[in-house]
Amino acid sequence: MTVIDKIKECGNEVILNTFDNAPKYYYYDKDNKIQYLKDIKESTLKDNGITIKKPKKRKYYSFKRLLEQFPDCKYYIIYGERSNGKSYSILEHLVEEFYNSGYTHAFGYIRRVDEDIKLSNASQVFKSLCDNDDHINRVEEITNGEYNWVIVKSRMFFLAKKDENGEIIDVYDKQPLGYLFALNQSERIKSTGYPDIYWIFFEEFIAENLPLLNEFSKLMSVISTIVRNRDNVRIALAGNTINKHNIYFNEFGLSKTKYQKPNTVDLYQYKDDIGTLYIACEFTDFPDKSVKKSNIYFCFNKEKNKMIRQGAWEIGTYPRLEYYYRPKDIKMIYFIKYEEEIFQAEIIRVIDNKENRIDVYPDSIFSEKPLLFTYIHKKTSDIKLPYDHIIFQKDYDSHYNIRQDIMNAYDEVGTFIKSFYTTGKVFYQDNEVGDMIDSYIMTTKQRVGSRI
Repeated sequence: MTVIDKIKECGNEVILNTFDNAPKYYYYDKDNKIQYLKDIKESTLKDNGITIKKPKKRKYYSFKRLLEQFPDCKYYIIYGERSNGKSYSILEHLVEEFYNSGYTHAFGYIRRVDEDIKLSNASQVFKSLCDNDDHINRVEEITNGEYNWVIVKSRMFFLAKKDENGEIIDVYDKQPLGYLFALNQSERIKSTGYPDIYWIFFEEFIAENLPLLNEFSKLMSVISTIVRNRDNVRIALAGNTINKHNIYFNEFGLSKTKYQKPNTVDLYQYKDDIGTLYIACEFTDFPDKSVKKSNIYFCFNKEKNKMIRQGAWEIGTYPRLEYYYRPKDIKMIYFIKYEEEIFQAEIIRVIDNKENRIDVYPDSIFSEKPLLFTYIHKKTSDIKLPYDHIIFQKDYDSHYNIRQDIMNAYDEVGTFIKSFYTTGKVFYQDNEVGDMIDSYIMTTKQRVGSRI
């Protein structure tokens, strides 16, 4: 039987795939399993009378859809706007995996700090699956009514049954549904084995503030402890678009995230002697914008609230250059290298007067005194004389002019440079540059300093 015959036997229609890096068409077979069509032309389908349909509009994000279209990945990295169903869909899949395996395939649930997995917080993780605005209890549906709740006990998740009064009347305690881990306590679990874990879920992997000291290494340590010598564990990371320059995009080598568009998946592969590692990185949107009624609360200052409303990256507002200057006004130049970008920082001296001010208003006041400030902009070419200027970068280098932490000065020049940041006398080419420099300062302060 040809592929065309199979399609005709199963409804005579195919669905157009909206993911860029997957087969363009797919259909559902007699067992309602998805079947992808590789190397088939649109003209071939149409000539054989096959209907090409667009996929149904989804109300929320679907993790199952990502798994179906990229089944060979070990890592699934998902990021996008808040409250679009990322965590819900992943947790839903983890409950299905556990139930369908005969209560044997558990998962590891990872958060950044210990506080996030304490009972008061951990007990809320599955609440949306059991008690939501749609009045749909997915735990009850998945387990065919056997269980309708998830409880937390001794840093483990267990399936449970509540009665109509909200009292727990049954708990499946023969096997945990999941285990809870905190990255800042990663050293505590190294001697423990978890052969029953088949999935790892790191929720809120993009930090809004400083990451932990050596955070990526801590995550790798937890994963190593769980995986041991197996290759049948898969890992999902979910986060919001709150920090475009987070450590994970860099550490995983996700170089396309700077330009990735919503509702797309980029597939990365890394080869070695053992085989090929595949990572699927998805930038999600809110599938059905009409569902997110809460957007009405964020209509003001739409640029700043784009992350909440649309999933755009959250970027702060930074000071722009206020003065004209000439080459002779530049008293010192240093450079900042970060995320494959080079930034040129110029320490400038100008007179605060009407001629030098970029924006002049009727009530503007000028001191007519010299001003010193730093202006930072992107450099599009290499540094011509790399040993004649101070260069800040994340990685240690023994050369006398290479430094790491701008805010950790140890000589007069370093103190002079630092003073502009501590007194608010730094201007940026645009908000994107400001955001990257702010991220660099936080990252290097954390690396050179200390945080548990």
